[in-house]
Amino acid sequence: MLGVLLVIEVALVVIFDVAAVADPAREGLSLHAFNPDTLTGAGVGTALCFCIAAFTGFEQAPVYAEETSRPHILVPRVMFLAIGFVATFFALSSWALTVAAGPSGIVGAAQKQSAGLLFFLTEERLGGTFTDVLHVLFVTGMFAALLSFHNVVARYAFAMGREGLLPSVFGRTTGASGAPGTGSLLQTVIAVVVVGAFAVADDKPTGDPTAPVLQLFTWMGNVGALGVIVLMAAASLSVVVFFARRGAAGAQAWRLVASVIAGVSLLVIAVYTVKDFDVLVGAGPDSSLSWVLPGIIVLAALAGILQGLYLRARKPEAHARIGLGNEAFQLEKAAEEDV
Repeated sequence: MLGVLLVIEVALVVIFDVAAVADPAREGLSLHAFNPDTLTGAGVGTALCFCIAAFTGFEQAPVYAEETSRPHILVPRVMFLAIGFVATFFALSSWALTVAAGPSGIVGAAQKQSAGLLFFLTEERLGGTFTDVLHVLFVTGMFAALLSFHNVVARYAFAMGREGLLPSVFGRTTGASGAPGTGSLLQTVIAVVVVGAFAVADDKPTGDPTAPVLQLFTWMGNVGALGVIVLMAAASLSVVVFFARRGAAGAQAWRLVASVIAGVSLLVIAVYTVKDFDVLVGAGPDSSLSWVLPGIIVLAALAGILQGLYLRARKPEAHARIGLGNEAFQLEKAAEEDV
């Protein structure tokens, strides 16, 4: 059902893209949006972080590897198709927005309309009914995204429970469905606590009721984006270490070059993101949020390192199984049956 709604939503955005190109602003079909000069100047870190946040979730395919018949073939194929389609779709649709508003007017229109920019431009060209339908599908699309993230976090909790990084109760499935029910409940509890904390902390009951929602989205969304950037950088550089330790650097030269470029690029983006974090969360340059929120990533990294050192010293068997996933689980299960 969510897949059908997503396809319809994409189709409506494509219709807007065509309408924008067919009826551009006074400046016509300008390609100014693709000018590399727009990537220079202040705020480049903000833009790069936002772009990565927009792609967060592309890594979901490997999470479902155990639920596919040919994971080594299907997972890479799905990931490349998803990234290729989304990159093309985002680029063309973003360009269509600049064509509809005009390169000289897009910044002012975005500042004035904020998140309603697409709906504002759609109503001008395609009417109120089309825009109302787009509003409804925007809500269903958000629900689909939230449900998708919920499912992925539940599976992460399941994998961590199975490998001893969380209590073993999280490494169990529920009933005949095989769903990671305990991990799902954990994600639900965390979400309720965080959303409830933002709602209770709102001290302006007569003000803008969307304020706590916007704070939750900008604060936690950007912390999450920064965390994903750091994780991807660490994963890219770990590829180099993995093959170098096994003496396979020469045979995997192209992969190592790609991993180094990716890792260094992501670290540069992380530095720019931290530098411009006050802009990302809408706080002033002297706000404590600019270092408190990135500090969450540092604390999480330190906690992970300490847990890894503890497991390697006290539970070497559990430490050796980290990352092996279902393969180690099945081997352990077979060994128990043989005994």
